[in-house]
Amino acid sequence: MGKKSRRKGYRGEYQLVKRLKAAGLDAKRVPLSGQTEFAKGDVVVEGLVGEVKLRKDGFRQIYKWLENRDILFAKADRKEYLSIMRLETLIKILGGENNAMDEIQVFDGYVRLVRTDGTERQLAEIVRISYGKDENDLTDEDVERLIQLLLRNKHLSPFEFLSMVFKIKAPIFVARQWFRHRTGSYLEKSLRYTIAEPEFYAVNDEMEQYNQKAYEEYLRLIKHIRKEQARAILPMGTYTEFYWKIDLRNLMHFLELRLDKHAQYEIREYAKAIERLFEEKFPVIHKYWKERIV
Repeated sequence: MGKKSRRKGYRGEYQLVKRLKAAGLDAKRVPLSGQTEFAKGDVVVEGLVGEVKLRKDGFRQIYKWLENRDILFAKADRKEYLSIMRLETLIKILGGENNAMDEIQVFDGYVRLVRTDGTERQLAEIVRISYGKDENDLTDEDVERLIQLLLRNKHLSPFEFLSMVFKIKAPIFVARQWFRHRTGSYLEKSLRYTIAEPEFYAVNDEMEQYNQKAYEEYLRLIKHIRKEQARAILPMGTYTEFYWKIDLRNLMHFLELRLDKHAQYEIREYAKAIERLFEEKFPVIHKYWKERIV
């Protein structure tokens, strides 16, 4: 297979995995697909191994047979039945779309909310100990008034009792800026132990071509040297994945810095996604925090 065909194949596999993930399914591309005996199939979705075939004018008859139908069943003599279905049908069967997680796509990556720890009411209950008052008789108005008071007077330490955990997929150069916020906890996918996926951030075709050439050289190198050494030639635009746990006090500080117009465009886009999830889960805190910084 020539380089042009391989690049077309990579793009097709990325697009498929991206669509499956957007539907809330566990999907990934198989690194080194077809190049070693250990890499079987092109993609894996919910534990099912799949092959991806792309043809400019191919499969016309299959598409015709599937018009107004969900599944095509085919059988050759002395062979078992095969089933070919529309992608939307597969997503429905596997329980996608309705089960999608709290996830916002950013470029070809994402920000996914894994969990939150604590609630706005629990925060107010904790604060009441300062006044020696019973924490069980709080109204919704009391909770909002306490949160407003805390943020207005910059009493921020109570917000450390609440936290959020995210899984993030971003270019390496964005992650390196992110990790400068050392008050959070991080765990990143290791390219010492895993093979890099051919997924890159690029702003034009020239960058995309360079990324693909670098990745092809990386694949050649890992056949002769250790992955931890070969990774040195990967572009900074290579996508990485990491978990991030952060308390709300430091989350708000992160947003104040990374939403600022002087922050780099790419990390600002990720910060916008973080803010949307923050607002959804802690609307009262977000409301009065926003009032304070505007």
